[in-house]
Amino acid sequence: MVATACAAVGVRVLSVYAFALNNFYRQEDEICCLLDLAETLFRDPTWIQGFLMSEDIRLVVVGDLSFVGPKLRAAAAAAAAATQNNKRLLLRICVAYGGRHEVHRAICRQQQQQQQQQQQHNEQQQQQQQQLVAPQQQDCCRTTPEPHSAVPPAAAEAAAAAAAATPAAAAAAANVSSALQLPAEGFCQRLRSAQIEGKWKPDKITSELGCAFWRELQGGDCPLPSILIRTSGEARLSDFLLCEVQQQQQQQQQQQQQQQQKHQ
Repeated sequence: MVATACAAVGVRVLSVYAFALNNFYRQEDEICCLLDLAETLFRDPTWIQGFLMSEDIRLVVVGDLSFVGPKLRAAAAAAAAATQNNKRLLLRICVAYGGRHEVHRAICRQQQQQQQQQQQHNEQQQQQQQQLVAPQQQDCCRTTPEPHSAVPPAAAEAAAAAAAATPAAAAAAANVSSALQLPAEGFCQRLRSAQIEGKWKPDKITSELGCAFWRELQGGDCPLPSILIRTSGEARLSDFLLCEVQQQQQQQQQQQQQQQQKHQ
């Protein structure tokens, strides 16, 4: 098999495109046949014990499995758990996978994390404001007015406004020195606004957000593909590993340019 040959020559990661999201546009009987075949394979003890375990191959099923049935999800999870300690080769079988859909999911997960961080930041600010207001309220309760003296309404309103402004100013000062919390707005708009305000430098934006994006991809912890084999005589990628292939191509172009500059 291909996996055995790859493991024999030292390949560490092999990704196989088994079922694309676009395949759901096929006829229903064909879809059911392909997904049933995948479920049967993941449940086959001969394939798990006789092949994956004996060859020390770890299996990971990549894709949005919310599009498939619970039986297939359970079979994929069981097969992955049975081989999780194998280390000779990582076999990534892509089921219900699409490169553009994977990018969308990664960005959505990033936005959710940033929204959670923003919510936690807001809650911390509210707690700080409450801690600043509480002592002032206690001091006001302890203070007794002089006999026959009355506080004019205008003065009372001014004092209340000053007390409210104090925690707000403290929170604003704390916010300046705290880490940047990006709002839940457009991805490019956030990058542009952060750059204009001088909070992030372009290289920092690229490194931090870029690394966070790669971590959210299902293959973000894997090395970039060194070779892509397209069967059936086709030259198109068919929505397979779009980001990974593009990133590898850019790195190869940079290396070629550096070599050309050295020879010049």
